[in-house]
Amino acid sequence: MFYVKMFGISLGLTLVLETGLAFLMRIRKLDLIPVILVNIISNPVAVYIAYFGNVKLPWVLIIEAAVVLFEGTVYYVLDRNEIFSIRRPFLTALILNGFSYTAGIVIDLLIP
Repeated sequence: MFYVKMFGISLGLTLVLETGLAFLMRIRKLDLIPVILVNIISNPVAVYIAYFGNVKLPWVLIIEAAVVLFEGTVYYVLDRNEIFSIRRPFLTALILNGFSYTAGIVIDLLIP
C-alpha cells in the first residue's frame, strides 16, 4: 500500500503541477495531452530508480536530466511531425520538470 501511495501521490502532484504550469505558459489545451502522457511514462520510472536505488545527489540530478531529455525529445518529435505544437520543447521540458522537482523538495520539507 505504501508504494501505491508513493507512486500515486508523486504522479498526481507532478501532473497537477506541470499541467497547471504548462497552461499558465499558454500551451494550448490540446497540447497538454503530451505533457500528461510523458509524465505518466517518465515519473514512475524516475521515482522507482531514485527510491529503490536509494539515489542521492548528484545522481538525482542525472535522473532528472534524463527525464528532461526524454520529455523534450517527445515534445520535439510531436512538434516536428506537426502532431502537437509545443514551442521550444527542451526548454519547456526543463521548466516544467524544474518546477515540479523544486515543488516536490519544498513539499517534502514542509511535510515530514
